[in-house]
Amino acid sequence: MRIGIITYHFAENYGSAFQSYALSAYLNSIDGLDAFLLDYVTDRQEMNNSLYGHRKGLVKVALAAAYLPFHTWRSRKRKRFQLFASQHYSLSRRLKNVEQLQRFANGIDDPSEACDVLVSGSDQVWNPLITDFDEAFFFPFSSNGKKVGYAISLGPAVGDDVRPFLNDAKDFSSISSRERGAADVLIDLGLNVDRVVCDPVFLVGADEWRKLANKSAVNYSNAKPYIACYFLNKPNMSTYFKWARSIASELDLELRIVNAAYSKHTFQKGVILDSGPLEFLNLFMNAEFVCTDSFHGTAFSTIFEKQFLSFDRANGCTDARKSDLLNALDMHDRLMRVGEYNGDCPEPIQENRFEKCRKLKQSYVRSSIDFINEEIAGISNEN
Repeated sequence: MRIGIITYHFAENYGSAFQSYALSAYLNSIDGLDAFLLDYVTDRQEMNNSLYGHRKGLVKVALAAAYLPFHTWRSRKRKRFQLFASQHYSLSRRLKNVEQLQRFANGIDDPSEACDVLVSGSDQVWNPLITDFDEAFFFPFSSNGKKVGYAISLGPAVGDDVRPFLNDAKDFSSISSRERGAADVLIDLGLNVDRVVCDPVFLVGADEWRKLANKSAVNYSNAKPYIACYFLNKPNMSTYFKWARSIASELDLELRIVNAAYSKHTFQKGVILDSGPLEFLNLFMNAEFVCTDSFHGTAFSTIFEKQFLSFDRANGCTDARKSDLLNALDMHDRLMRVGEYNGDCPEPIQENRFEKCRKLKQSYVRSSIDFINEEIAGISNEN
């Protein structure tokens, strides 16, 4: 059975890379399935993800000049992402528009290319507010294969943002969401959401992630003990670094920082500019402590069973992805919000809590596997 997956596999983004790998890898571990990523990248998406972005004229020249001192590191990071994709993704041929996607999915040019199942997900594939969003994530065409949404996330999008694509969404035979809030929005639009499922990174066991981490070009296992930091939210970044430095001082740890957004913080000691996906995993796997505001940073903190804190914006602006995950794993006390936390070092997570987290994770993942078996793989869970 051929299963084509459309997602943000092309983005130079750690979470996108990990969830793209994980869903296809898990599906391919099931006998009889041939799962692959649909290499759907429009010209606009390709330009947006080029080394110096989509800007033109003097703005592009100025941006290139500003980034010039970092060119070596940025180029190395890009090559590491490309190497990860070439070694760990199974990709279709390149598809650049909806017409090409439709012809491929239905096997019009080559019957052997036809997809039995088309999967949209995971990640924020149904968030029209994202720069790289494309209607293709809704498969807006008739298909011989069934359409399934796995771990659909809307990010901050609301019903009115999704409504223009509602007719295409109704053509899906089954839909699952990654967050409860996303499910509520979709249900309010009249869609049938089967269940809330886990992000694909949880479908792959910790041992498999460790094997990948050990293939990193950089090995942090012999580094001085450190806190791994990975922050995305620029407005609160200074606060997050203040908290991380406070914890590092109390625990006598260094800071090692994966740079995700160029800012004044790029120039501080411990910043890493060239991490690819494997280097990111190695950094997290060998950390004594993790401070992050990222969903996938939070996810891998739990997968590798690290002492960690997940930072968030002020209450009322909470990232539902992180809060839903930490509530599901009974780790909600590791979420620290601006205005509610002062940087004090938290009590260590004891082994009995990690043990409970493991059991909750198994239940969390089991329901997701049941959905995959029933709706994607066509396997009855009663057998």
